[in-house]
Amino acid sequence: MRSIVALVAITIGYVNASPAQGLPPGMTMHRIQAGSLDASGWAVAESTHGAFAVKMPCTFNDFSMDQSVAHTPVIKSYTLGCVRPDERKFSATRIQYRNGAKDARSFFENIARGEGRSGAHIARSTYMGMPVVDIIIDNTAQCGFLRYVLADDDTLLLATEAPRGSCQGLDAQSSEFFTSLSVRDRDAQY
Repeated sequence: MRSIVALVAITIGYVNASPAQGLPPGMTMHRIQAGSLDASGWAVAESTHGAFAVKMPCTFNDFSMDQSVAHTPVIKSYTLGCVRPDERKFSATRIQYRNGAKDARSFFENIARGEGRSGAHIARSTYMGMPVVDIIIDNTAQCGFLRYVLADDDTLLLATEAPRGSCQGLDAQSSEFFTSLSVRDRDAQY
């Protein structure tokens, strides 16, 4: 799961820095710097194929990764993400697993137990009837908030992070971002 978080962070930065360069294998870019900011500085971001939407405080990139030919538990992911001028990063990713609900539940429970996250604050709750794990990361280099939402066969990962100098107020932005999530059935027709 950490590899997905790292890939999302690298890809958001990569695409923001150099949209003309080639994309990693399996990646499809749907939109770059999309969305219109409203008067409060937020844009509605809807995934092209991921069946979810969020509000983001910046224009966003919309892309998907197909890993179905690789021998990994994750076969597809659908991401919306952006980097603001203050270096705050926001991303929302829907993760589709090779073994559906079995893999989704297993990875979700590992996250809830804090595997690989020593020293992080972890809390469980629900959001719109779906199980949630929230993680707060705070160290000398950065701060961040992660929300994992178990949606039947998939997991949604919402992440915000900032360098130490841009942490003030990130908690409020993260809360607004997290509570803006709307999820549809991935197999529903558009």
